[in-house]
Parts: sequence; structure tokens; C-alpha cells
Amino acid sequence: MTMPYPDLRHFSLRDYGNRVGIYRILNSLEQRKITPSCAVNAEITNHIPYLLSALCDSKVEFLGHGFNMDTPHHSLTETREQNIIQQSIDMLSEACHQEIKGWISPGRFESPVTPDLLSEAGVEYFADWVNDDMPYSFKTRHKPLTAMPLSTELEDRFVLLDNLHSEISYGEQLKDAFDWMYNDANEDDGRIFSLSIHPWVIGQPHRIGILENFLDYVKQHKGVWFAKPGEIVEIIKNK
Repeated sequence: MTMPYPDLRHFSLRDYGNRVGIYRILNSLEQRKITPSCAVNAEITNHIPYLLSALCDSKVEFLGHGFNMDTPHHSLTETREQNIIQQSIDMLSEACHQEIKGWISPGRFESPVTPDLLSEAGVEYFADWVNDDMPYSFKTRHKPLTAMPLSTELEDRFVLLDNLHSEISYGEQLKDAFDWMYNDANEDDGRIFSLSIHPWVIGQPHRIGILENFLDYVKQHKGVWFAKPGEIVEIIKNK
């Protein structure tokens, strides 16, 4: 249903993630000694600085995520996109005191030169593409960029809200995918299981248990490393 402006129903749903859901997720991860990676719009540094502080305290790895979700990159001029990328990285880096090496485009919308501009801005990896289970490097006009896997097939929003699967079904899908990739990893030098979640979706009280149950299930398996993408990229670079 398309809502007239101001669409407070959907705005407030997403704001629930910033006010409640994210803290619920961080608490669940902290209890399990897991450090997440977070793609963050630069605009959060101005509007929700206390949330950024909480993320910094949790030692998360920050990924640039554009200035806000209202500025998709596919229709921007090259100069405009270049400015937004650099501004977003600078704002986030200054606020979190961390060098920004990763990126996810808002909505995963790109222009033909997005990878080039990211590489020129010092980004080493991005997670816009979904065409592999493993990272791979490719050429840009500046220097190589690494495409990190980040499946939309297991994304909480895609499964629960877009496809309207039940919470029980979502939990089963996560375990099925993990089991298969765990077996693949034992046969062929490791695999990456990436999981994209949103605080306003999985951070709801009737859903957070799905995440906790899945993480507990994963931790029962030997040889699993809860790695941040930057750590994986460093290993690839040193091989």
C-alpha cells in the first residue's frame, strides 16, 4: 500500500530499529561474543549520534552506506556521486574514528562508475553484488576492488517481509543454508556465510529469538570464524 506524505507508518517502523531493535541485536551479539559489521548512512552522524556511539562502543566494523536512503546512486552524475561517496566516508570516518574500507550502496543501486569511484575514495571492498559465495577481486580504473558476498536470499527483509515467509520458516532456511555451506567448506578450503539483517525487522521481539537460536546453532560447529569483512579481505591480500 502506498501511503501519502508524511508516511509515518513506515518511517516509524524503521525508526523502531534505531530506537529499540539495534540495541536488542547488539545485546544478543555481545552475549555470544560476536562483533558485527554495520553499513551506516552518513546522515546518522548528525541525527542520531548516540546510536553511533553505541555502535562504536561495540567495536563494530563500519561500512559506508551513502549519505541517506533517499539518494540512490544509479541516476547521479559522476561528479555528484563522487562527492556523495567522499562526503559519506569522511563524515563516518570522523565520527567513528575508523578508516572506512567497506561499502554498500543505498538500495544497492549503482551507476556504471560506482566501483571506480569507490576505489578512488580508498574503499577496498563492497557488498552490492550477489553473484558468488566467495569474495573476488576485479579491476577498476584506479586499483582492484574486492566484491564481498552478501546474499539477499537470506536477508531478513527479503524473506520475512517481501516473500511473507513465517519466522519459523526463516529460521529453518538459515540453518539449511549454513549446513550446506559448512559441508562445502569442509570439502574446499572454507566458505563465507553472510547474513544481512535490519534492526527494524529482526530486532522485533517476536523475531530476535530466530537470530539467537541460529547463532547458537552455528556456534556448536567446529572451525567457524565469526569474521568481519575487513579481516577476510586482509587474508586475501596476504595470500
